[in-house]
Amino acid sequence: MSKYVKRETANAKLMSNVVSNIRISLPSLKIQNKIVKVLDNFESICKDLNVGLPVEEQKRQQQYEYYRDKIFHYLEKLTKK
Repeated sequence: MSKYVKRETANAKLMSNVVSNIRISLPSLKIQNKIVKVLDNFESICKDLNVGLPVEEQKRQQQYEYYRDKIFHYLEKLTKK
């Protein structure tokens, strides 16, 4: 207990009585399971994004380079005429 209570701010014995009387309400098991399901789905989506986004970024970079080169080649042809 003493590692969680700053000695300068409170009496550890006094705080242990206060802390031991704190009641924490928990949702029903049904609601807890729903929360777990939502968080699992969220984690799955995040993993998919971490895999999919770098690939998408690479494809957009290739697309950008392709069209940039096309424009520059077109401009070169125009200036040579």
